[in-house]
Amino acid sequence: MVKKYILPLFVVLLSACGSNQHDMPTVGFVDAFEDATISRARDGFTDALKKNGFSEDQKTVKIIYRNAQGDIPTLTQIANYFISEKTDLIATSTTLSTISVVQKTKTIPIFMMVSPTPALMKLVDNSGNPPANLFGVEEDLAYIDTSFSLILKLIKPKGKKLIVGMIYNQSES
Repeated sequence: MVKKYILPLFVVLLSACGSNQHDMPTVGFVDAFEDATISRARDGFTDALKKNGFSEDQKTVKIIYRNAQGDIPTLTQIANYFISEKTDLIATSTTLSTISVVQKTKTIPIFMMVSPTPALMKLVDNSGNPPANLFGVEEDLAYIDTSFSLILKLIKPKGKKLIVGMIYNQSES
């Protein structure tokens, strides 16, 4: 349900953007690392922009894409670069990107995706409010519990114990 309201809000914000430095709105897009599944978020983001009249082909938006290749100092450099370029919006894909950019700017709007809730990322203030410039699509990570409960039903262990390994990126938790 939240997703229905995010895109119109995003389009309104982007439409209102237009810094003195750019002829068209400029979006900085940062990925923390290279991953085929994660890259689909970027595709969805640019597709949503196109459907709402913002396209690099039509010269109605400029998107600067950077990938940190899993390197945290590079993420910091990318955030600083987007801020120095005075981008109108920064789109972040994955938790690391979101946290890195939120730590660097309180004024540039940040559209997050492939990230848990601001509370899970510990980005809320004492009142439980996220930064005013942060919005987007968030995950509550409940799917992890669902996945493990399904494993037990599908595999039906023969013994008393079932050992399940899970591959994850610790910095994304």
